[in-house]
Amino acid sequence: MRVTKEGEYQRSGDIMIEKANPVKMRKALEMANMLKGAGILFVPMPVLSDEDHSKLVRWLQDRLDQIEKMADEFPKPARKDGQ
Repeated sequence: MRVTKEGEYQRSGDIMIEKANPVKMRKALEMANMLKGAGILFVPMPVLSDEDHSKLVRWLQDRLDQIEKMADEFPKPARKDGQ
């Protein structure tokens, strides 16, 4: 993969991928750091298009919802104050 002289596109095989928007890149890095901080293993995935990004964000949200549900079902240890 390489960046063209214009820096607009990256070539991967026969697919031309538009260079990431800095705001979207910052948000993606913030999410990666949040997952890292929580100790959650994740797989970085390259985004091919805006449509692909939307699909991957939906998958991420589904996974986070699943993790939240699993955490809610996990037995909580008894508190020392009896509550």
